[in-house]
Amino acid sequence: MSEQNNQAFLTKIQQMACCNKKCFSTSINHNKALKRFCKIRLMSAIEKNIFFLGILEVSVCQKAWLTIYAIGKSKWEAIQTHYSKNDINPIVHSLKECVSNHAIKFETILHILMFIRNFAIQHGLPST
Repeated sequence: MSEQNNQAFLTKIQQMACCNKKCFSTSINHNKALKRFCKIRLMSAIEKNIFFLGILEVSVCQKAWLTIYAIGKSKWEAIQTHYSKNDINPIVHSLKECVSNHAIKFETILHILMFIRNFAIQHGLPST
């Protein structure tokens, strides 16, 4: 989004009247609102629908919400923590970039294949 569009958005939310609580001027952090606005504009239609579905439904108690969305309390708390720290960025598993403990190095695989091939040649096994 261009700097001009960013300024237009900030001006709009600073001047807009919403309700008697004056949420735009008292409750909303304008920089966070701008970041969220930009991120939401980058989402696909499906991602937006899923995101808004979680927000715009009928108000229910937490127990009902957790039951409906099949989520446990600890998972919900983890999502809330992530959301408060990282806004609406997706959660990335902490071990995503790590190599598995069960991974075998390519060099080791080559040694294993050479061993099997040599064993087959020495013992007259068919090679296919």
